[in-house]
Amino acid sequence: MKIFSTTAICISLGFTSHGQDCTPVTDIDGNMYPVVQIGTQCWMAENLRTSHYRDGSEIPNITDGFEWDGYATGAWCNYDNDPANDAVYGKLYNWRAVLTGLLCPLGWHVANETEWGILIDYLGGGQEAGGKMKSIGTMDDGNGLWNAPNAGATNESGFSAVPGGRRGMIGLGGFDGLGSRALFWNAIGNAQFSQWVWGLSSENTNTSGGAMPNPFSLGNCVRCMQDGSGTGMTEQGSELFTLVPNPTCGIVTLSFTRGSQPQRTTLLDATGRMVEVLRTNTSNTITFDLSGFEDGLYMVQVLFADGTLTTQRVIKE
Repeated sequence: MKIFSTTAICISLGFTSHGQDCTPVTDIDGNMYPVVQIGTQCWMAENLRTSHYRDGSEIPNITDGFEWDGYATGAWCNYDNDPANDAVYGKLYNWRAVLTGLLCPLGWHVANETEWGILIDYLGGGQEAGGKMKSIGTMDDGNGLWNAPNAGATNESGFSAVPGGRRGMIGLGGFDGLGSRALFWNAIGNAQFSQWVWGLSSENTNTSGGAMPNPFSLGNCVRCMQDGSGTGMTEQGSELFTLVPNPTCGIVTLSFTRGSQPQRTTLLDATGRMVEVLRTNTSNTITFDLSGFEDGLYMVQVLFADGTLTTQRVIKE
């Protein structure tokens, strides 16, 4: 198999880092990753390859399909259990490994739904972003990793998505999608029933998301994002909703001051990491409880259906 280099060590697109150093990062195994700044976000420009959590504990390598399908803790594998695929496509991790919150190096995390949404919106929306994120070239032409046609691929973002495929969608621990699909875990979801996965295809320029009804049997690639980069930790559009009381020692009521319903409402911690997905009721208010959280700064972030992104601070004391 030919191996092509799809990234440089550090990619600069002329964006401002907003006080963050977007520089290459090394995981606990010593693997160094190129990074890319896209808008205000700093992303790894390669898929994760670590075989250890950042606390040093080992992540089991599960090769048997039957064992993979019912494995009760975090695990990883290479596509087709072929170690040659590791350096090119990274590892496939199961959902339980993502749930630990320890996959990415210190200061980095598996990107959440809000962060993926910001990235995709910045790159032109769901119908265009995929082309700007995919590495260029095709296997047919001998100059890339994607199957033809690799439609609309420009990699102008520097994200350098490669088609690493997945495990567990066919049969017991079966593999599919190498060359045709790049699939990435989303950090937050309903861990009991479904989990969101973001995907790119060789056939189009779309960036699509889908809920996986049985995430525990699946293996997907992981991209890490720097903590606090491009998560809306600066207040914006604060006139569009109110938080009462603020500061608070527990219950907070969020009330919207505009007619349109929010598309997504999330609670972020001081690093910009999503800690809870909030729901809206028919009276256009949300009540949530911070009594179980540590004292400090949190952010409530609301994305409206028209694309308006609003953020407000809330203090737990």
